[in-house]
Amino acid sequence: MSDGTDGEAASMLQSILTAIKNEGFTDIGAMVAKFNATAAELDRAEKARDKFAGANDEASKIIGRKGAEHGELLKQLEEAKGERDALQVKLDANATGDPTTAQTTQTSTTATTTTAAPTKTEQEQLEEVEAKMTDEQWTLAGTLLSMVEDKDEAVALNEDPAKRLKFLSDLASNKEVKEKPTTFTRKPASDEPAPKGETQVEQLLKQLSGVTHGPSGRAVARGGQGRSTQPQTDPRLS
Repeated sequence: MSDGTDGEAASMLQSILTAIKNEGFTDIGAMVAKFNATAAELDRAEKARDKFAGANDEASKIIGRKGAEHGELLKQLEEAKGERDALQVKLDANATGDPTTAQTTQTSTTATTTTAAPTKTEQEQLEEVEAKMTDEQWTLAGTLLSMVEDKDEAVALNEDPAKRLKFLSDLASNKEVKEKPTTFTRKPASDEPAPKGETQVEQLLKQLSGVTHGPSGRAVARGGQGRSTQPQTDPRLS
């Protein structure tokens, strides 16, 4: 190698060392050590972020379960208050020595105990509803669930027993959701009850079938969107 080439390399090396010192490092080793420390710190920050995200998701699930448990405890508390009030009336009647009042209270309490049906737990009700659902209803339930835009709401509908029970019950009882008929049936006309506020299932069904409300307030289907859940009528039967 010529002296000119050596001089050029030495000049380039000196420029690099000068740039490193301008950045606050004494030599290349110090700069490499700083880079490695920064990379390690970034890796720790990313792991901490992922750990926090996982803990946040788990906390959301726990809050949903606790909410359902809170509702069940409130229900049990109201039942306990009713039993307490009935016992208090009976005690008051016994304290006054009025046999008529005591007999009336005892008869009322006995009748209430006899006629009151055993209360099913929320889980039992959910299992009962799910056992009666058809494959078509399960498929439609999955379609409607995928249409829920809010992620937390969709997760709650799937994992929260109370919300899952309400959603599937509304779906199973909705008159627009029918199984495919195999024969024509003739049914007498019946008066429909006045419509109440729409459930979440009804709102999603309207989105799925593309139904809107006209100026008169009646439901009007948008052309070319979705498919109707009502069976088509054979014009030859008119």
